[in-house]
Order: sequence, then structure tokens, then C-alpha cells
Amino acid sequence: MPRGNGNGTVVRLTDERLRRLERRMGAVEEAVRGVSTRLDETNARLDQAVDVLTRLVQVVAAQNDRMNRNFERLNGRIDRLSKAIMAGRTADLKRFSRLERRMALLAGPPADLVRKDKRFKELGLRGADYVTREQVVGLLLEHPELMERPVVVHGKRAVIARPSERVEELLGSQ
Repeated sequence: MPRGNGNGTVVRLTDERLRRLERRMGAVEEAVRGVSTRLDETNARLDQAVDVLTRLVQVVAAQNDRMNRNFERLNGRIDRLSKAIMAGRTADLKRFSRLERRMALLAGPPADLVRKDKRFKELGLRGADYVTREQVVGLLLEHPELMERPVVVHGKRAVIARPSERVEELLGSQ
């Protein structure tokens, strides 16, 4: 059966040529089926990879949420801690100013306000190291249990009321 080849010539299609053409078509179809199979396998692997990546993104998102909650809790703790520190500093400042006022009202040396008892010795302190006003204030702020008590304030004067007769002197002098 004669056919045209596109350039104006007629090519006779013999049985041999027809068989070769069918073999070529078969090879092409086989190659297409192989490519399709490989594409299907590749698509399946890509689907698996997408599933794994989706799960990974979900895990990371959950971890980020957990970290954000932890940071919020931590920030709350830091806020409470900083408020406590500021309250402590305020209390220290109040104690400092109260101690300074009392020392200013005392007639004797600042060292008289420090108890040099068993606790003083347990701390390994020496009386000679605490004679100035600043040294005594620093010591008593750090170790308030070493303050000689009671301190009685009356008007613009104060006394360490040991012995108790000193209170009578304070009250009788005004």
C-alpha cells in the first residue's frame, strides 16, 4: 500500500517495514510505560516526603507553642522576682534611713550600737573594724541581730536603754 512521506514521494509499506514500525512503536510504548511507572514511584515518594514534612512542621509548631508558653511563664516569674527585689531594696532603704536617724540621735559613739556578744564572735568579727558610722550601719544592715536593743527615742535624743535607768535619764532631761 503506497503512502506519501511528506516530501512528495510515495513509500511502499511492505510487511517488513510494517513489522519494524510495530516493533518501534512497541518499544516506545514500553518506554512510556517504564517512564510512567517511574513517575508513579517518584510521585509516591514525593507524597511520602510531603507527609513527613507536614508532620515535622506540626511538631515544630507545637514545640514553638510550648516554648512561647514557657517564656510567658518565665517572664511572669521574672516580673514577680524583680518586684520582690525592688520591694526588698525599698525595705533595705527604709531600714537604712531609720538606722541613720537613730544613730544621729544617739549621744555616744556609733560602735555602742553593736552588740559584741557570742554571735559577734561566731561571725569572726572584730570590734576595731566597726567604729565609724558607715561601718556600723553596714554591719547592722547585714546582721540586724547584732544591734544593741532597746533603743529608745524621745524627741531629738535617743539612748540605748541598757541599763534601764538610761531611759529615766532621757525622759528626765527634757
